[in-house]
Amino acid sequence: DVDSEANAILEALPKPSELAGFQLRPIEFDKDIDDHMLFVTACSNLRALNYQIPTEDTHRSRAIAGKIIPAIATTTALVTGLVCLEMYKMIGTPRKELSKYFQGTRS
Repeated sequence: DVDSEANAILEALPKPSELAGFQLRPIEFDKDIDDHMLFVTACSNLRALNYQIPTEDTHRSRAIAGKIIPAIATTTALVTGLVCLEMYKMIGTPRKELSKYFQGTRS
């Protein structure tokens, strides 16, 4: 029975009063550490099953994880470049015309 299994898991968890002073410490993710990749693969496969999409093995998950950081860096560089273009517009605009740029989200 699913309910009895869930209750057993909940009873096995520590009580909130037992966790006083407990602190979580972040760890550095490294795609070359097998334990890290096994966890990521398990989580991503659970999500894939939830949304009825194909699951992947650890090797494929490692390849995908290796592409995430370059994608984030590329996106950050793109956004930074666009912000700089807007800054150049403001710097090159005479002071009296800058009011056009203020509160640009209001209609």
